Amino acid sequence: MASMGLSDRSSDSRGNSSSGGQSQLSPAAITRTTLPTWVFDDAGNITATLSDVILRGQLVTFASDKTGCHYLQEKYPKIGTSERTAMIEQILANPTNFDQLCGDVFANFFLQHMISQAAKDACEREMQLFVDSLKRDIGNRALSRYSCRVLQKAIECLDSSLTIDLLVELTKTNLVPLCVDQNANHVIQKMVAVFPSTSWCRLVERLLSDTQQVIIISENKYGCRVIQMFIEQMCARAAKHDTLCSSLLRDLMSVIMSNCTRMASNEFANYVVQHIIQTPPLAEYRDAIIDQCLLKNLLSMSQEKYASHVVEAAFENAPPVLLKEMMEEIFDGYVPHPDTKKDALDILMFHQYGNYVVQRMLNLCCMAFRVKLSGMQLPDHADKMEWLRRLQRRILDNESRLTRYSSGKKIIDTLRALPAGGATNSPVSMSSSTSPSASACFSPFFKQNLPSHLFSPSSLSSPRALSTSSPPNSASLTSDTVNSLMLPPIHGFHHHSAHSPMGSYTISHGYSNRQQNRRPALAQIM
Repeated sequence: MASMGLSDRSSDSRGNSSSGGQSQLSPAAITRTTLPTWVFDDAGNITATLSDVILRGQLVTFASDKTGCHYLQEKYPKIGTSERTAMIEQILANPTNFDQLCGDVFANFFLQHMISQAAKDACEREMQLFVDSLKRDIGNRALSRYSCRVLQKAIECLDSSLTIDLLVELTKTNLVPLCVDQNANHVIQKMVAVFPSTSWCRLVERLLSDTQQVIIISENKYGCRVIQMFIEQMCARAAKHDTLCSSLLRDLMSVIMSNCTRMASNEFANYVVQHIIQTPPLAEYRDAIIDQCLLKNLLSMSQEKYASHVVEAAFENAPPVLLKEMMEEIFDGYVPHPDTKKDALDILMFHQYGNYVVQRMLNLCCMAFRVKLSGMQLPDHADKMEWLRRLQRRILDNESRLTRYSSGKKIIDTLRALPAGGATNSPVSMSSSTSPSASACFSPFFKQNLPSHLFSPSSLSSPRALSTSSPPNSASLTSDTVNSLMLPPIHGFHHHSAHSPMGSYTISHGYSNRQQNRRPALAQIM
């Protein structure tokens, strides 16, 4: 960024070239430039020296011009020279000039170059002048498209013992508008990445002083990433026994847990919830999210555009005990509609969002089948094989309807992609053709602990990204290949009402007697 990243500096077509150390412009480019005519000769070469530019007070004009900005960076003087001193005085010691350059489309790159040189030369006076200038009205600078780049460069390059003043000054402003701004959020993240936790944790403390601020930021397009950054960094430092980060992380998790259902259904806050579920050191909070937020709400949340992503993440990362609770809720937790006999699995298989949850369930079971064939066995292998048989039977019963939809074809492809097991009681029928795109998205446990030959590039993608094409010449699945199962009833479960597109259901669950307010389903069963 310090050199503007403009690739046309030496392009004749853009009017810029370098000859003998002089910048040269085409006649057309000369008419577009804002530089005074006296700096050019008849051939369009910039013949003015840096001393001429400084003495005539043209630094601001040059820095604000595309060609002039290149020129100043190329001719930037060494430390200790009179030109360097004069340049610092005209720009850093003049608030009006500095403010103008900070917010300029070209001049901000020149200021970044100056910051890099001050850091490279370890010039404490220049670095202090930059910090003092940037502290002034720092909130608005962070919000500016161009000034925010200068701020980030200073935080990144200058001595942190000086730039810490920028963070102190920033905490005096209203942090919410900064966290949710498309420019200022990068300044916040840069501070978190560069400064020690003892410094940036005061930002978290400010936000936690009013917990509603955390929710507002989490539900914003840019703010959700700031919250994730806080969680990442505090989690990493808590692992190193940072007591301050550990305490603030607990407080932040408490706010999120109290608003988990709302956040899971939000367009942007759902990413925060997913991030917690997918972070191994936060397993305690992952389990609490599944227990307190998702269980007893799986049917309704699986039909929501954003909450369904959270449900998928939970299936992929849940520990065996909670995974069993989730699977049993989908299979047996809802009393079928008295007229249509449709249950939760029927609804989700044909739902525009719910079908992805079914794919995730199927993928987990299929992976366990592959693990078994490789000679390994997971602790919950028996459960997953039973779930696989139940899923297959339901898929076979609905095969003709599933083939009408791309989502249904993906589900069928996943079954057909399973390798032959060699055992006579294999839970799936085998196809003569295997779709390479039908493999699943597997949990971090699988990726870390299983042989690499079990995975293909397509097997690591999300079900939502799988190919919609059917395998060529694939055989039809038949129920004759499925073992008959006598499913035991679930005892000791109480019932309370829920809603689905097919009417009123009763959900069975073994965790608590609390009544839950259920959202209406978003789409009708096909």
